[in-house]
Amino acid sequence: YSFFVLGLKCDANGAFIDQDAPPPPHTDAPPTDWTPYDNRVEFETAEFLFTCNQMSARQIDTLLDLWAATLIKHNDAPPFANHRDMYATIDATPLGDTPWKSFTLCYNGAKPEQDVPPWMDGQYDVWYRDPLEMTRGILANCDFDGGIEYSPYRDYITEDKRYWKNFMSGDWAWNQADVLAQNEENHGSTFVPLIIGSDKTVVSVATGQTEYHPLYLSIGNIHNSVRRAHRNGVVLIGFLAIPKCRCLSFSMDHCIITFICLATKEHNDDIKYRNFRRQLFQRSLAKIFESVKPFMENFDVTRFPDGHYRRTVYGLGPYIADYPEQILLSGVVQNWCPRCV
Repeated sequence: YSFFVLGLKCDANGAFIDQDAPPPPHTDAPPTDWTPYDNRVEFETAEFLFTCNQMSARQIDTLLDLWAATLIKHNDAPPFANHRDMYATIDATPLGDTPWKSFTLCYNGAKPEQDVPPWMDGQYDVWYRDPLEMTRGILANCDFDGGIEYSPYRDYITEDKRYWKNFMSGDWAWNQADVLAQNEENHGSTFVPLIIGSDKTVVSVATGQTEYHPLYLSIGNIHNSVRRAHRNGVVLIGFLAIPKCRCLSFSMDHCIITFICLATKEHNDDIKYRNFRRQLFQRSLAKIFESVKPFMENFDVTRFPDGHYRRTVYGLGPYIADYPEQILLSGVVQNWCPRCV
């Protein structure tokens, strides 16, 4: 194992502890806590009406009035007074998952006086979830206990023959640990490589003017078998907005619907347009990963699947993408090799 980046256990403040000490207890809410709902029936009523049945507000009021009429003789009342009461309770529900956020990017360079290309006036909404919080969520998942590495390592079949299996057994993770170890504050920390991937999706059909590339995140510490078998080993953290280069039309109910595009095929030969697409892609990634950047040199303290806290240093690892996205990431010309350049 890497000599300095060992993944030693610590307390919630980052101070190293006895490595044989048991993990601190979890402070999860008791199973009887249905906050902000008064009880399980109230929660399941809201879930059934709002999520499962998707009942209209008027029908909810009708149902609750009938329910109330049957309870008058018992001097009781239904879980909610009306649809507004139910909606207010739902809105007060604490979010269990990392919330979605968004930001808007646009072209801010020089524009022609006439015939301004539509992509120059367009605004591009990027939706994302905080990758730092999402990574902490993966690391805290107790389902991964026993299927995670806390330090880069080298495995040998024989004295001089290497054996590669999981990400942390590779040379890149080992070399990154050596770089991190140059800062003595990181000694004993856990190195967590972020594996990122994106791909164009049919979300573009619903949005018309923009293609959306789903952005996925995993970590190099979990074993390959665990990542393949467990749906929470790879998480969706965002949708990257890319201006479209062609129009889409389809028919529905005897009507032909044509989306308005912000770019046409001739824009592909425009250097400004190609540069803008690359910059939009890269600036979006930079903005999304802002929260991780401070902890790529100095440690964060987070909980791991075994229940213990560890000092954690993150690093940007492989980016998995198709060739068109590799071009956007590397800024090379079509048909060039992003790696060779």
